[in-house]
Amino acid sequence: MKDLAIKQIIRSKEEKRILTGKITGIENEFYKLKSENIPCATLWYEDIKILIPITHLGTTKLNKSILRGMLGAEIDFIIIEIDLVTGIAIASRIDAMKIRAELELPKLKVNDTVRVRIIAVGVKHIIVELYGKEVIIKADSLQHTYIVNCKELYKPGDYLQVRIKNIDISSDTYELDAKSFIENPYKNIRKYLTEYRRILWKSYCIS
Repeated sequence: MKDLAIKQIIRSKEEKRILTGKITGIENEFYKLKSENIPCATLWYEDIKILIPITHLGTTKLNKSILRGMLGAEIDFIIIEIDLVTGIAIASRIDAMKIRAELELPKLKVNDTVRVRIIAVGVKHIIVELYGKEVIIKADSLQHTYIVNCKELYKPGDYLQVRIKNIDISSDTYELDAKSFIENPYKNIRKYLTEYRRILWKSYCIS
């Protein structure tokens, strides 16, 4: 399996092939392309250690708290450097996201149903990856009921089915909704109350 993994990593570097893995840790590593120590997300591809410098992770903020929030997230990456002696490779998520976005986003349209990866979770929102684009989904678009803390319901690495409410690639606008696939408990309550009022009114008329 290791030989196959090495071949796939070499092909990723040479042919810009996208690989996928889960972020399992955070390390400060000496990044020789910049000659400095830099926080990196770590992944394992079979027995090969993959380092993704925070500058190549595609996040809006470059700090360790962002990395910690992504632990467990499944991400795409492309290899940019390989050291077969140490069994370590440097990768870029940004490069993979760019390719994925160029290939997949133009195919999407409003009301399409897609499966997205949860990349990070906040108290009142989650961040998902929509074919190379990170999209924030607020709590009121996740459930019909009030969510006190999204972290109690979602975690990085999970998948979520969503409906595309709005998509405009030219303006980099993406709006997703997940609660469309969850039964609305208030709908049955309204139905019950309507029926109850009808019965009361009928009883009143008869009396």
